[in-house]
Amino acid sequence: MKIEVKDLKVDIQDTPILQSVSLAVGDGEFVSLLGPSGCGKTTLLKTIAGILPASEGMVFIGEEEVSKKPIHKRGAVIVFQDMRLFPNMSVLENVAFPLKMQGISKVERRQIAASLLEKVQMSEYNNRQVSELSGGQQQRVALARALAAKPRLLLLDEPFSALDENLREEMRSLVLELHKEFGMTTILVTHDRAEALSMSDRVVVMFDGEIAQCGTPKEVYNRPANRRVADYFGDCIYVEGKVEAGVFVSDSFSTEVKLPDGDYELLLRSNSLKTDCLGDFKVTVKGIQYRGAETVVIFENETGLVWKKVTYEKPLQKENEVLFCTLDLSEGVFFRKESKMK
Repeated sequence: MKIEVKDLKVDIQDTPILQSVSLAVGDGEFVSLLGPSGCGKTTLLKTIAGILPASEGMVFIGEEEVSKKPIHKRGAVIVFQDMRLFPNMSVLENVAFPLKMQGISKVERRQIAASLLEKVQMSEYNNRQVSELSGGQQQRVALARALAAKPRLLLLDEPFSALDENLREEMRSLVLELHKEFGMTTILVTHDRAEALSMSDRVVVMFDGEIAQCGTPKEVYNRPANRRVADYFGDCIYVEGKVEAGVFVSDSFSTEVKLPDGDYELLLRSNSLKTDCLGDFKVTVKGIQYRGAETVVIFENETGLVWKKVTYEKPLQKENEVLFCTLDLSEGVFFRKESKMK
């Protein structure tokens, strides 16, 4: 089921939260809304679901404009971080509840609920009370209950953030598996960059109630629209320089470019420094940080540029060692610097 919002504005207690947001999500697509707390991503999700009213703009689910429709008539199901399971019901009864609201017979809804609990690997807990389950188990039940409603659209509001890393990874895999099996359109709200990049067909990066960039995971990471998007993903090395007659010149190096003359910042990431390729770019090993499964090696060149490279093997370099490496500029991104007013 495709989704589209057009020029969406949302005010909460006279405070603008969303500002003219437009977004289209394709049928069966998995899209993540990514950004810092307070950027408007959960507000956008709740407005699509019908929990919050739009001040202006339109929401389409399929071909139907649903801005005035209540949540139960939109075909969308939302799963929150706190799960919101019914404590007075068993696991099976929780999952069967949406089917009961649809008027399905008791025998049939119990069969469907049991089948869904099997899909989320919770069938042996059918008769348990919710209070007897761990956080990860409750999350699985909440997901099964969401699927019981046969949603056209599955909305996930930071559902994994309260889980430990191992459980988060397990739940991510499960959600992706069910997303593909049921062919649902899925929108995930998250502030976890790795989660958004690894799970999504497209990532929507939001700041201050607006969409800063929308693209595939590789597009938003490798080709950020601006410095703010780049900085949000991290691992940024900025090289200041000037373009004159098709050559970018900095204190560290120069390279031919196809850019208008002017002042620029070149964004590089840690993988641009090829320490295993002999070249003429001189760096010194400034530090080696052991972090258990990984080790971070810190390199610095003569003008103060710093690279932090992660290795999962014993590093070959030693602290204070001088290396002559290759600098790969092919994935660099240039940002034009604004001229300062005099």
